[in-house]
Amino acid sequence: MTFVSDNREAETVSKDGNLRTVIEAGATVGGGSVIAKGVRVGRNAAVCDGAVVTRDVPPFAIVSGNPAAISGYSDAAGRRLTSSEAQRHQKDAVESESTGGRIVHLRKATDLRGSLVVAELGSDLPFVPQRFFIVYDVPSLDVRGEHAHLACEQFLVCVKGSVHAIVDDGSVREEFLLDSANVGLYMPAMTWGTQYAYSSDAVLAVFASLPYDASDYIRSYEAFQREVSQRSSSSRL
Repeated sequence: MTFVSDNREAETVSKDGNLRTVIEAGATVGGGSVIAKGVRVGRNAAVCDGAVVTRDVPPFAIVSGNPAAISGYSDAAGRRLTSSEAQRHQKDAVESESTGGRIVHLRKATDLRGSLVVAELGSDLPFVPQRFFIVYDVPSLDVRGEHAHLACEQFLVCVKGSVHAIVDDGSVREEFLLDSANVGLYMPAMTWGTQYAYSSDAVLAVFASLPYDASDYIRSYEAFQREVSQRSSSSRL
């Protein structure tokens, strides 16, 4: 493997830390791979053989290719996650026994005039939304989300195209494939969410239980795990 550096900048990099290359605990870097200067490979991430990594690799992500792109995510044991398609195709809402993520099937009507999907706020959705936004035109190499909320709940619907969604409660991680306008993914508060592998035409609608509040975001996975640990300790007292 090769770590790209520039000796002329070594002193500056050492002082400010902004351009240090960091390989976090549990990460693996495959043979023949190239890691660019200033890249951070997150904890338990996997860089496949021959990958050329020019951007930060999120925790638990699996990257391959040149330039490296995320091809999947692993669980805590290092096993590649697979999309929960069995849950996605069941008629009724399915709640995860581990992360609390839940697939909800919305009502759909189709005739010669087209299709319509409907949801009653306050009954079909797990909460009454106070905020709504749409994510689209996401390059296939990019990853969205990568944060958690202290109090806000979210409900994701891919109204066009497809996207893979990771739900993580701090100890267990699951992957869901969203590819139908009448299939939604409920994410409770204190869930680390990641969306990746957007199709070129993907349009992801997100309903939030609370108005935007910057202080409600947890943007570091390490900080998220600390919060999970603190809440778990408090609940045992």
